Amino acid sequence: MEEKRTRNISEDLFEQWKRDYRFGDAEAIRRKYKFNRYPIDGALKFGYVTLPGLQEAITEFFTDRRMKEKMSANMLKELAK
Repeated sequence: MEEKRTRNISEDLFEQWKRDYRFGDAEAIRRKYKFNRYPIDGALKFGYVTLPGLQEAITEFFTDRRMKEKMSANMLKELAK
């Protein structure tokens, strides 16, 4: 059976999204950026981006979270000294 959705983003970006993905992220992205849930699911599961701006929104969401977590880790590290 042929796969309907073919990846249209780079393999590296898709792998990064898979590493960063957590349960509930699709809903959080939907609320923050006001995209429909189905295109977000397609992008996160298959790497198939259909809407303009969706790729940037997902990448920004994961980048922002990584930065916040890094800042929190650095603050905890400083407190532990």
